[in-house]
Amino acid sequence: MTSPAPSPPRSPAGPALLLAGDVGGTSTRLALAAPDGTLLAVARGGPGNPNALGHPAAADELAAVFGRCLRAARATDADALRVRGVLGMAGASALTDVDGFLARALPGVAPGSVRVLPDLAVAFSSASAERRGYVLLAGTGAGAVQVADGALVERRDGWGWLLGDAGSAFWLGREAVRATLDVLERGDAPGPLAAAVLAATGSRDVSSLLAAVYRRPPVELAGLAPQISAAASADPVAASIAARGADRLLASWHALDPRPGLPVVLTGSVLVRPGPVGDRVRAALGGVGAANPVHVAGDGLAGALWLAVGDGTPAGTGPPPLDHTRLVAQDFTDTCG
Repeated sequence: MTSPAPSPPRSPAGPALLLAGDVGGTSTRLALAAPDGTLLAVARGGPGNPNALGHPAAADELAAVFGRCLRAARATDADALRVRGVLGMAGASALTDVDGFLARALPGVAPGSVRVLPDLAVAFSSASAERRGYVLLAGTGAGAVQVADGALVERRDGWGWLLGDAGSAFWLGREAVRATLDVLERGDAPGPLAAAVLAATGSRDVSSLLAAVYRRPPVELAGLAPQISAAASADPVAASIAARGADRLLASWHALDPRPGLPVVLTGSVLVRPGPVGDRVRAALGGVGAANPVHVAGDGLAGALWLAVGDGTPAGTGPPPLDHTRLVAQDFTDTCG
């Protein structure tokens, strides 16, 4: 006689523990919260993006941070069965074998209890309580997306530095180098922008500037973007580059044919930090008669927690019960030391 298959483990009695994650190529941050979104613990670790590290290494880093978070929340390994939540991750759509990755990264958590969502969807929820809206990104990369219930449903640009990312920090840095090369080849005296680029790269002429640029990874051109902001008020060349960058970002946004009334969330260093590109974009989007409310992204961990309160994807469930403003205003710094 065949023995019956064992029953799946039952969750311990008690309310769910909410898990929120902000997983990137620089750090891994996890938070545990009560069902209403009140924080219990926050833990931080090293890089955890599986697209950059590989699945095993990223999963192991997540598991270590998850363990610290459980202990800081005074939860036991058995309490992991009560966990449900959301991990925000750059390149989430490229993650293969999500179930296998999560089983290793979050030991003891029931399958299907945690969703992996794109980082831009989490960024949207860090600044808006709405289920639908838009995100305009300009950091190292750039693009515009429409978000619905935690999913990216439409995109413009965001194709990477080789094919797109117009208006990004990389794009701005490349334009700064191009403008400097043009000045040098014409034999003109370097203006503020060209002088700053030469100083930043340790160059003095066309040959040394080309050598300095080509011996480094292309993405490092993004590090020259601040030179545009610093020189824009005194150098018409820098001001022109900043204006073109802002206009390219706005073109990506308008290409989504945004529906009036839905919020747009700005994220990425080029748009969030003070500077001529972000100033021009914010002025265009938030001017008199603006059709879409404009917000600036907050902490990605807060956005993931807001979605976790709504049980991962809040489609059809109505708004989560906790006030969005109070939830995202909590202190998301590491409590694990």
